[in-house]
Order: sequence, then structure tokens, then C-alpha cells
Amino acid sequence: MSPATFSYDFTEPENVPEAGRSFWMIQNSLACTFSRALPRRAADLLDVFGAVYAADRRSKRCFRGVATGQRRIFIRIPVREPGLWTSPELATRLGELLAWVSEDVWDIEFVRRNSVLEQDSNQGFLMDVPLESPVMVSLFSGGLDSLAGLTHHALNSPGGSRILVSGRTHNRLARQQHAQVKLIRTAWGRGFPVASEDVWHLAVPFGINSKEVVQEEKSQRTRALLFLAFGSITALQAQAETLYVFENGVGALNLPLN
Repeated sequence: MSPATFSYDFTEPENVPEAGRSFWMIQNSLACTFSRALPRRAADLLDVFGAVYAADRRSKRCFRGVATGQRRIFIRIPVREPGLWTSPELATRLGELLAWVSEDVWDIEFVRRNSVLEQDSNQGFLMDVPLESPVMVSLFSGGLDSLAGLTHHALNSPGGSRILVSGRTHNRLARQQHAQVKLIRTAWGRGFPVASEDVWHLAVPFGINSKEVVQEEKSQRTRALLFLAFGSITALQAQAETLYVFENGVGALNLPLN
């Protein structure tokens, strides 16, 4: 039995992220937090992994036959710099990455983004964040692994500013993350090696419209790429040299699908 086949065109109005129907992401969290606009390539990275994530969620796996669980997914994605994304080296590496993460076959076509949709990456900043060097950026899910890793790093490398980067898909998760960050600041303000005012939390809301998904794929293996994009872009914006990912074994090893 051959892999199930799915096709999505994110150049269509009902599919583009800005339409808020298939997939949505509030990029201003990344574009307006620091005193520099979001680079075009960074905005493209968010759009690409956002489209991949939406296609992943909307493509239900079928666990039958020889190719059990595997899918073949065709997508068209509008980007600001199509020449970069269609270069042989980047196209090959992106294909290998997606195949490794999801174990699916991906066929991606990149087209030039409509100029009307360019405005999101051209916005200025809202505030100038006074960061103390060295700047440490880490992904922060609100789980025990990210909290334990953050604490371990702070105890062994005190000083500087710490930026916790989260992706949030619903208000319940947002409240949990906000409560944890508040408690971290309170605890670290009581003699902990990191001052409470040097702990920053940057959350990027994102998700898909559930009404567009009849049967949602629960594995969401490409979601990790979105989180890595959030963290990497934050590190670049904050001029940090490293992104820390405190992850447990299942997420870190990317266990086989079947």
C-alpha cells in the first residue's frame, strides 16, 4: 500500500496564515520585542515551518499496509526570497530534515510572496529590551524538563539575562507558562544567582483553525521545528550565540514513528 497523498496550496486566500483560517501565528511577538525589525529570511522561516506544521496537522496518517503511517505531502508556500529556498543545497537539506522529523515524503514548491502580505515583517519595534550580557536563550514549554534544565544552567552559569521562549496554542497553556515564569522570578529574587529582573518571557501564539480539520493528525511531529524556529530567531534578535533546548529523551531523540 502506497503512502497516503495530501496536497495544500498556501498561496490561496483561505490557506495563508494572515487570513487566520487554516494556520495563524502572531509574529509580532518576535518582530516587535527587540530593537530591530524581523529579517525577511527569519519571517520566511516562520512561514515555511508554519505551513509545514499546518499540513502535518491536516494530514491524517493511515496505519495499514507496507508504508504504514507514512504520507506524501505536496505544498506550495509563498516566501519573500524564493531564490534562496529553491537553491539546490537548501532544498536538499530541508527535504532531509522534514523526512527525518516526520518520516514522510515532502514535495514543496516555493513561489514569490504577494507584496500585500509583506507588511508584517516591516514593522518596527515596540520597546528596547535592556539585556545584560551574556544573553542566554532557551525554549520554555512549561514542563519539568525545561524548568529543570533552566535551573541547572542558572546554578552553573550565573549572571546575564535569560530569555525564555514559548509557543502557545491555547489560553490554558498560556496561563500555566505565565504562572511558572512569575514563580521563577519570585524564587530567583530571593538570593538565587540570577536576578529576577533579568528573566524575560517571550511567547508566540500560534495554531490552526480546528474547523478546517475534519480528522486531525495527533502526532504533530513537525511542531518541534516551529519551536526551534521561535528560539533560533529570538537568539538572533537578542544577539545570543546559542539556543538551549532542555528536552526529555522522547523529544530529543525523535523516536521512530512506528
